[in-house]
Amino acid sequence: MAEWLSLAHTAATRARDAGAERVDPGVVAGLLGRYDQIIAKGCAANPPPARHPGQRGRGKQPPAANLLGRLDARRGAVSRFLVDLRVPFSNNQAELRHEVARCEWTRRREGRLTMSVA
Repeated sequence: MAEWLSLAHTAATRARDAGAERVDPGVVAGLLGRYDQIIAKGCAANPPPARHPGQRGRGKQPPAANLLGRLDARRGAVSRFLVDLRVPFSNNQAELRHEVARCEWTRRREGRLTMSVA
């Protein structure tokens, strides 16, 4: 999956640098086909746990199976940066906008508290 993300990021960056409005549809189709293969291979390598006789409810899934389920369900969101070049590859820019300012409280000689942004 890391290799796929690297290839997809490179394709989107090249298209952006070339001034294109979108990544070539053939490249997108090939990358999304490879994405499907990776998810299928991961699901085959992480089958659901066997049920024991008398067991109630769903069995506990391994973390890899949970991740594969999320990647499969959110396929459009994961690959959105390929289809729409306005969408950044990572959400670091969005996280920086919502960073909480660090505040520091100090006590003055008069006994009152003041706040300074660090």
